[in-house]
Amino acid sequence: MKNFLIENVSFAVVDIETTGLSPRAGNRICEIAVLRVKGGRKVGSFESLVNPERPIFPRASYVNGITDDMVRNSPKFGEVVKDVLGLLNDAVIVCHNAPFDLGFIAHHMQGINLPPLNNPVVDTLKLARRYYNFPSNSLGSIARELCITVGNEHRAMGDVLTTRKVLDCFLEDFKRDKGVRKLKDLLEA
Repeated sequence: MKNFLIENVSFAVVDIETTGLSPRAGNRICEIAVLRVKGGRKVGSFESLVNPERPIFPRASYVNGITDDMVRNSPKFGEVVKDVLGLLNDAVIVCHNAPFDLGFIAHHMQGINLPPLNNPVVDTLKLARRYYNFPSNSLGSIARELCITVGNEHRAMGDVLTTRKVLDCFLEDFKRDKGVRKLKDLLEA
């Protein structure tokens, strides 16, 4: 896969919302979204609120707007993981701040006795810090600097759509300025 041209690679853009900041402290996923794209086209998507089986911290609820009432009757992570894994299969995972999102997903997968993900990962936050000089590296700030319309900020699918547009801008820059045309070149970046 690493020698594939970028336009032939499937990217799975992932975002989660959580009850707090650390899975080790017992915080859990309360929303997840995945958008699979190939050659610039959407080929699949999934989004769902997730019952975290614990209360959402008020600060987290303030940021993402998700309340305990909203998730009370939602499926648990184990009930949505099949849909999520179907979109991640043989794809490069794209996140903004991948250690956060993938750390929570790994913790949840371990909790239901599933092996960890081993997909290649592209982190738009890491790329922003390394190759750009944005005033802020938050997803919304980067998007606004790139003149990308931000919709439904701090909700999983809203952030997935923004991350995809940021990635598209970065890929155009890398192709034009650095000659990045293959996945291996992007992963090395």
